[in-house]
Amino acid sequence: MRVMLAGAAGGFACANDLTLCKKTLISMQQTPFNMLQHTRLRATVCLLLTILLAGCGKDGPPTLSPKIDVSEITRTDISGNLLTTTPDITDWTLDDTWTVEELELMETPATAQLLNAEMANITIHPGYPNPLANSFAFAFTASTPSFLQVVVTDDQLNVKLRHTRMANAGNNTLLFDASNTTDFVSKQHYRLYYAFYSAADGLYYKGHGDLRIER
Repeated sequence: MRVMLAGAAGGFACANDLTLCKKTLISMQQTPFNMLQHTRLRATVCLLLTILLAGCGKDGPPTLSPKIDVSEITRTDISGNLLTTTPDITDWTLDDTWTVEELELMETPATAQLLNAEMANITIHPGYPNPLANSFAFAFTASTPSFLQVVVTDDQLNVKLRHTRMANAGNNTLLFDASNTTDFVSKQHYRLYYAFYSAADGLYYKGHGDLRIER
């Protein structure tokens, strides 16, 4: 009798089924059966009630489909060395294919934040270590000072971390804390988005890299 439906509809179906079983029991009491028939039918309906109650109790919230695919990572050690011969080529590079929702993750920098920010030649290094336990590093090289915004999200694009700064000309390494077990859950994947801005051009370079937590 039970029909499984996603989300709140599933709970509604359970409620309808339980109501139907209860009505059946009441109806049985008003219908002439011999004792054996009545006992068998009552046992059958009670068994269905037990199954429905157990099943409805286990119904949880619907599983949401990922908005982004964060399943592939580029594995690195604690020094940033690659641990794979097949890195994810979509990670840690220029990405011109952000969706509108991804672009909206970035907050528009204030004019004062972009003071002296220039368009630089950017080289991104894979985040490390990856997988990580409680912290990770994001390293890059910029040919001139430039404004950087970093956002880390889960696969539903819920923001877990945001950081902005003026990047120096030369090598830059940013260390991030991921020890908050509520925001960063072990065995789960996340995405780090990076966006570079200049005073004259605004957003001119963007990309992402996927991370995995292992504790």
